[in-house]
Amino acid sequence: MRSVDISKFIVEINEDESLDPSVVGSKAAAVAELAKHKIKVPPCFTIKSSVFDDFIRPIADEITNILEKVETDNASSAFEAAESICEILASQELPVGLTESVKSRLISTKTTMAVRSSATTEDLKDASFAGIYETFLDATTLESVLRRIRDVWASYYTGRAISYRQQKGIAHQSGSMAVLVMDLIDAEAAGVMFTRDPRDGSDHILINVALGLGEGVVSGEAEADSFVLETRSLEITKRNVIDKEWMFKPRTAGTLKRVRVPSEKRGSPAIKDSTLTALAKTAMEIKTATGSHRDIEFALKNDTIHILQSRPITAGGNKKIKFPVRWGDSIERKRHWTIRGTEPALPLHIDYVLASAEAEKRSIATVGQYMGRRNLKKIVNGYIFTADPDYDSEVLESRLQKHHDK
Repeated sequence: MRSVDISKFIVEINEDESLDPSVVGSKAAAVAELAKHKIKVPPCFTIKSSVFDDFIRPIADEITNILEKVETDNASSAFEAAESICEILASQELPVGLTESVKSRLISTKTTMAVRSSATTEDLKDASFAGIYETFLDATTLESVLRRIRDVWASYYTGRAISYRQQKGIAHQSGSMAVLVMDLIDAEAAGVMFTRDPRDGSDHILINVALGLGEGVVSGEAEADSFVLETRSLEITKRNVIDKEWMFKPRTAGTLKRVRVPSEKRGSPAIKDSTLTALAKTAMEIKTATGSHRDIEFALKNDTIHILQSRPITAGGNKKIKFPVRWGDSIERKRHWTIRGTEPALPLHIDYVLASAEAEKRSIATVGQYMGRRNLKKIVNGYIFTADPDYDSEVLESRLQKHHDK
């Protein structure tokens, strides 16, 4: 059997190519930049974006034809296109040499792997793509790593990815998908931190941390404590320690399990003050190294900080805007607006709320359903406001009745 040139498929974290987003994607390049500045990251390697290009090349025309039929203002057409593309991808063979390259690279690996998306068009100034592409934390064998590489590639063409790119005016063919394969840290605690408040741009460090794996913090399924620290003194100025009922832990088979937090830990801070200070110090080191404010994912194991991801903060301005709210639209000023929540919303929550508002509008236009009728959403000073739009109740009831009759 002819030997395979692994360098055609894989880039190591310490190689020069690992710093090139066009080769390894934005996420992997950011991790390599951290490693270059001696910030501790888990052992990892990247499947080049060119391997994805080779994978889809034989079916590129079919994919393009499907995407050209997607209607910009119709999210359902994006999801229908995604289903069609997924069927095509499922039958496509992996590029020759990829299996052998990954097998060779995994020989010395005895741990569960996190297989993460690293698109060449993400973490952009006006489009973070946060939560759009997939990450999997359950790869334990060669077969499962290869399967998850496929799944990450497929996530480039999910309904939400297609819809998001169209909303942002980003051509589908303009990007590619590398895959970051990283040792999974069986974290005692994990979370996200920001070197600037992403809600209002104020100058302090925000840290959200939960027990167990950070997947629960990112998805919102695990309760997280939140802390605010001064950027210069690193003094803790605000604490919000909550009752933490659930956390995520890895199973031996490679899947994740949602387990109850032991009763003695539920009401206590997820981490010590000294660890908070160390995290804040690391966050500021990353800001200095990258030259910009950062959104950082981390994991803690045996008092060691592992940085999993670092990307630019795309929300929140440099100038903090204070109340009162001044509505720019004279008609909007006459509506009854209700504020949602007592704190400014985080960027991913804002993206979700605005997307759900559009879905609610389409649902009402189609079937007149009750849920979602309060679908006017507005973000002011980082807070979410909702209101009822103008609608004819008789028309909505008629649509709803027709839907029930079906």
